[in-house]
Amino acid sequence: MARPKLPAATATRLAHFVADNLLGVLQERADLDAETLESVKTVVRQRIGEDMPKAEAGGREGGGIDSPNAEPPLAIANRLHKAGKLGEKVIAHALNVNDHAFVVTALMVRAGLPEDVVQKVFSARSAKGLVAVAWKGGLSMKLAVAIQQRMAHIPPAEVLGPVKGANYPLSEDEMRWQLEFFGDQRSR
Repeated sequence: MARPKLPAATATRLAHFVADNLLGVLQERADLDAETLESVKTVVRQRIGEDMPKAEAGGREGGGIDSPNAEPPLAIANRLHKAGKLGEKVIAHALNVNDHAFVVTALMVRAGLPEDVVQKVFSARSAKGLVAVAWKGGLSMKLAVAIQQRMAHIPPAEVLGPVKGANYPLSEDEMRWQLEFFGDQRSR
């Protein structure tokens, strides 16, 4: 049964919820590239008529990680990292709201890697490369697995998970080699 009068704030939250679910479904499609997906996100945000729900970014009010009017992801990631607040929870939250631009930027900042290296790893859909980036950034294998599955869309049989007795399934030398392979000259 429809409510006779839906408060504006409730209607807005409902629109955001529906939009987030739609964007999540579109994110899972293999035939949409990242640029197209970002264009769709922009149109959805414009049609809703205001910012998407504000994600908490280091306790800041008034603009979140996924807000189109927020400061750029690199500025947010650098600020949070400098304050010691660019942790797993912040990155996991960005992953959960499909803010992939922020996740890539956060990985880049935490790992101290050039953007092109991190972008190459994602473009190649390399499980080993993603594990190496997560390792370099000091992240857990649990988050590395989620990034492989949800952002890189690596098939379940190819996802690298933790191994018994060691958190990461690759040796440090293998992970350094992966980073060098994707263009990081500082990993030598």
